[in-house]
Amino acid sequence: MESFTDPYVELQGGSVITFEGTFNPEDDGTASATLPFAFRYFGVDYTSLYISTNGFVSFDPIGDGVYDNDPFPTMGPPDNM
Repeated sequence: MESFTDPYVELQGGSVITFEGTFNPEDDGTASATLPFAFRYFGVDYTSLYISTNGFVSFDPIGDGVYDNDPFPTMGPPDNM
């Protein structure tokens, strides 16, 4: 195991994100976040993104945020992830 000598530095700043959902928002919630800049992705500029408490990030709304164990890649949604 490698050891590190640099001191721990707590992150400062950032944005508070409130997750909402039809299920327990601490487990299956989603939130949107406004980007401070336009992000070009496959020729389309996006100014916000959507985040799931399960770690999924997309430029399109995620829906109810419930996790499905689907194969990847898939022909169906989600797009723009």
